[in-house]
Amino acid sequence: TFVAEGVIVFEDLLNYGSQIIIPDAPDKEGYSFSTWGEVEETVPNHDVTYTAVYEINKYLLEYYVDGELYYNDSVAYGAALPIPKEPELYDGTFSGWDYVPSTMPAHDVVIEGCFEFVYDNINYKIINVWDTYRSVKVVPLKEGKYTGHIKIPNSVTYKDNVYIVEGIGDIAFYQCEDLQSIQMPDYIEYIGGEAFSGCSSLKEIHIPNKVSSVPYSAFENCTSLNHVI
Repeated sequence: TFVAEGVIVFEDLLNYGSQIIIPDAPDKEGYSFSTWGEVEETVPNHDVTYTAVYEINKYLLEYYVDGELYYNDSVAYGAALPIPKEPELYDGTFSGWDYVPSTMPAHDVVIEGCFEFVYDNINYKIINVWDTYRSVKVVPLKEGKYTGHIKIPNSVTYKDNVYIVEGIGDIAFYQCEDLQSIQMPDYIEYIGGEAFSGCSSLKEIHIPNKVSSVPYSAFENCTSLNHVI
């Protein structure tokens, strides 16, 4: 009898001295099969049971800041993920890491650091910081909601660096009921999911030419929206 994780994989009545055929062990998420133990070549003069032994896998965990590796580790499947100290001396304010799983999944994990700053009452998340190109996207305010008439510029300057505004992030203006109008610059390339969902006072919006597609959820429950240009 061959057993893996309490389940019989193979069982048969074989004659004494006949050859033992070793079955394949079933897969186990996050583990690698190691051995069935010491399996005889032929059937002995008594019943035998062999149990599959698995070894837990480790996967690569990487944290990146501005496209550069900030911290890495090899973490066992199911273990809690270590969280490194916050980066310092960087444009903007560190606002946390992108989604961090509670435990290590059965694959490598890459996590990006998030940096944001407020310019003219609009909150921006830094996307790219290269020698010749820096860009941001509009994200929700940390406190409160956007109201009134919003004009997003083509670029913003922060700490002597110029950033191109390239996108509207997910839920950027989510349920901003008092947002009445918004002007987006020509450089905008994408609009995220639920970006304007619930903006019940928004009546008209112009989609920049560089935006090739818009998620259906981007304008859900915009009950006053009459024109999308």
